[in-house]
Amino acid sequence: MLDQFVVFSKTGLILWTYQDPKVLQIHGAPINALIREALIEQRVTEDGTFVTGQYAVEYRMHNQFEFLCVAVYKAALQRELAYIGTLVESLKNAFGQKYGKSLQERPFQPFEFEEEFNRLRKSTEARARQDLLAPKAKQMKSFEQTAKFRKSLQHNEELQSGKLAERKKQEQEDAAAAANSTGSTSANDSEADRTERKRREFIQQNKQSGGGNKLKRTPGKMKKEVKGKDVKDPAGGAKAVLDYSNPNDSPNNYGEGSAVVSFDGQEIGEMEAEEVIIPDGEATSSGLFSYFSKFGSGTSITRETLAPVLLQMRDHLITKNVGADIAEKICDGVGESLVGKSKSTFSGVASVVKESMDSTLTNILMPKRRVNILRDVDAKKKLKKPYVICFCGVNGVGKSTNLAKICYWLLQNDNRVLIAACDTFRAGAVEQLRTHVRKLTDTQKQTGKLAEVKLYEKGYGKDPAGIAEEAIIFASQAAFDVVLIDTAGRMQDNEPLMRALAKLVNVNKPDVTLFVGEALVGNEAVDQLSKFNQALADHSDTEAPRGIDGIVLSKFDTVDDKVGAAISMTYITGQPIVFVGTGQTYADLKKLNVNSVVAALLR
Repeated sequence: MLDQFVVFSKTGLILWTYQDPKVLQIHGAPINALIREALIEQRVTEDGTFVTGQYAVEYRMHNQFEFLCVAVYKAALQRELAYIGTLVESLKNAFGQKYGKSLQERPFQPFEFEEEFNRLRKSTEARARQDLLAPKAKQMKSFEQTAKFRKSLQHNEELQSGKLAERKKQEQEDAAAAANSTGSTSANDSEADRTERKRREFIQQNKQSGGGNKLKRTPGKMKKEVKGKDVKDPAGGAKAVLDYSNPNDSPNNYGEGSAVVSFDGQEIGEMEAEEVIIPDGEATSSGLFSYFSKFGSGTSITRETLAPVLLQMRDHLITKNVGADIAEKICDGVGESLVGKSKSTFSGVASVVKESMDSTLTNILMPKRRVNILRDVDAKKKLKKPYVICFCGVNGVGKSTNLAKICYWLLQNDNRVLIAACDTFRAGAVEQLRTHVRKLTDTQKQTGKLAEVKLYEKGYGKDPAGIAEEAIIFASQAAFDVVLIDTAGRMQDNEPLMRALAKLVNVNKPDVTLFVGEALVGNEAVDQLSKFNQALADHSDTEAPRGIDGIVLSKFDTVDDKVGAAISMTYITGQPIVFVGTGQTYADLKKLNVNSVVAALLR
């Protein structure tokens, strides 16, 4: 059952709407959730399906006339209402055909679409019922299911791992052994057998030598030689005419640039050397967006046209350390935003694709929620309560070091800080924090700052949630402004430690939970953040479980332009990168420069 269908422009103007009379209210505002979580943050998918709460939302964008068609129905009925996607696509095309041109001229006119809506809905539902009753036909395999795709995939893997060169070397050794063995063949072989053997030897030798004549590159501006027409003499002389009436110039008489081989009077074949001419002054483009040069003008961009380019774009993002799945989804979103656009509406496809990708990456790195720690600390000061920050992450990413950097930053802004040593598992964790506190205190004295920092610790083997709770109470009584909770590093698959982390968050309810991750990781960042978020939700005893609120990206100064981990982490959580660590000193903590990261990703 279709609960709601809405057509609205990309500026938010509702053009036409339908709601099932049996449905009194749509709970949870699923269309608003679609706009907020998918469209604004450029998280569109190729299939155009978005699930929120108890509803599934099917949406299609008409990029040429800049409007969207959205259908809302119960998520539990997705299998029974599989035809909704086809219906929304048909309605989008029908609305665009009827009102597309007038929509740009008069966007506030009344739109009558009820007749087309009912007609297309009935016909689509009728076809869906017929398809259910019809016998199942054998479906064609997709390219990914064919042996050719598996062979290509295996070839690429061997090429990357170096196994391909080893296999080719082995084939050459086997061919050489086979050639040696032919010399001892019995003298009783027939004439035909000897001819066939020689033919195979010649083909094998040609393969080993690189395929015969090499490709010849001719620099400079030249014209290709055309039979029977005037051409310029390569030596710079006068024009010559190739007259094939002369037997010596006949195409049947092979000259230089061809290889004709015959055995026992039987001609094997001809291999003409191909001439590759690069004209002078021809602009040769390189880089990610040079692949769009093949598009013709005055045509609409289609999925088929974009497919190879988006594949190349995905590979480019992966080389920049973006997770493979995330790169795939980003490219799908860029493709969806470009399909249907007419090339006549902009200067060039390459510039529009670059602009679309720039916008998509920028929106991902600037999610809907911003973490302003100093503002929130001041708000808590007025309530005379400490602001609590919990740090979590896997082993060895630099949680304690980045905690000390943030502590230094808070001290520089005149906030009293209490550090809670809740890593009761790792030997030396408390001593490490004690050293940081001593150095930070010395730094405060040298700079003349009055704000102080103290360590709250209870040793090892204790319950981290209990220590954090006691530290928060002590901070409130001693008028500390901020409490920084250091937790033990844990792998995302360690269930006991993940359960302990969830307990600490549930019991103490920190204002912000920061995940500390390395900028060096790629696909691993996706797995780490997904499982940390999932563990916090699974082991929570509240109706609205808390997840990761922000990200601290450590070792950011070591990755050069391979900054894709920032995209992967932000895309997975929908939460911002609050800080990036850029060095070994306390002052090496910076805000993320979104424009610089996007420029590095597209470089």
